[in-house]
Amino acid sequence: FTFSLFDGSFREESFLKASNPGSGDRLGEAGLAVGIGVLVACAPSEDSIEGDETDDTRQDSGACYVFE
Repeated sequence: FTFSLFDGSFREESFLKASNPGSGDRLGEAGLAVGIGVLVACAPSEDSIEGDETDDTRQDSGACYVFE
């Protein structure tokens, strides 16, 4: 979830998830990077291979996701 501060209270702005979420991927546990309008979240236990996120044969290969 992302939040913004408005009139002294935090409001939920959005819900972020990977384009190919999987049980146990651990999105956000390996690190987050935040910039103006950009957030990068890593999932160290993502299993897909580069170029085919539907192929989960590469166990714990990891992935990073960019949200704008």
